[in-house]
Amino acid sequence: MGQDTKSTLVSPAFGFEMWKADLALRGLSPRTIELYSRHVRPLLEAYATPNEAEIKAFLAKRLQGVDAKDGDALERRKTTLRLSIEALRSFFGYLHSNRLWNQNPAARLRTPKLARRERKCPRLEDVRKLLALDLSTHDRLFLALLLDTGMRLGELATITKDKIDLSKRCIVIMGKGAKERVVPISPSTVELVQWQIGSIGDSRYLFPVRSKLEWTLTAHECDRNFERRLVYLCKRAGIERICPHQLRHFVATYLLERGADIKAVSGLLGHADVVITLQTYHHVGRRNIEEMHKRLGVFANRPQVPQIEARTGQVVDGEAIEHKEDEHERRCTGKRTSDRGR
Repeated sequence: MGQDTKSTLVSPAFGFEMWKADLALRGLSPRTIELYSRHVRPLLEAYATPNEAEIKAFLAKRLQGVDAKDGDALERRKTTLRLSIEALRSFFGYLHSNRLWNQNPAARLRTPKLARRERKCPRLEDVRKLLALDLSTHDRLFLALLLDTGMRLGELATITKDKIDLSKRCIVIMGKGAKERVVPISPSTVELVQWQIGSIGDSRYLFPVRSKLEWTLTAHECDRNFERRLVYLCKRAGIERICPHQLRHFVATYLLERGADIKAVSGLLGHADVVITLQTYHHVGRRNIEEMHKRLGVFANRPQVPQIEARTGQVVDGEAIEHKEDEHERRCTGKRTSDRGR
């Protein structure tokens, strides 16, 4: 790979920290930066100066070991692959545009297409079994916040005490793209939050990591603690495994099926645009349309399909049509009789 002595680094790895700093200046949250970094760092450890072919070979390994017949596993791996490609495009795009590296080996990478699938949503009875367990206050709180607000797991892990207003019953959440939003919480959740604040001492975070190595844990590892805990609770409840993000889908589906305004739900979830909410939960909209049609459609609540009067196109019942035909016949018969009389 040819190098420009004035503007090229010894290897892309030397621009890694500069790229992360640029992401921070652009407003990306520390969690997003950490997530992107985890997809770029392994490549730089494997190849000092990776070219396009080496990047493709590295990414291809991500799909190895996945049964092609297991659609769910394959789609999950493709999702991870898409994120890897986005991170690599960002990294090499930064180096190339700033003349730190004279080529962009990730520029022509194509993201795999994902099948459009209906979001897997936990059953209401399973969620009830989960909440019916004899839970610690800590476990009850993190489940209550996920189910009360529909927040993302990463947003839950980074709640700070200074963003909680118990008097107004709300929490300011730092969402994607470092965008803040305010979410309401119910009185029962307020009580749990109040207890948690009293038990964590001087920690800045509502959910501090209980470890002497807290400062070494990444956001991803903190998330894994919650995920493992939820898996354990599902086993205790004797229900199918539920991941934290599925509880977010449960909240959105629960609200939409009960007639909640789509814009309000979109705001609660922190979607950048209501279109995202519509696309994500299109299956709920379809069910609502079907239910509305059954209750309010033109032919709703009729034992038989009504007929259409040929002459006027008016929807009428069978008895009305028969009555009109009899009346028409009597008028025609009377007219012929009067004609003969003349």
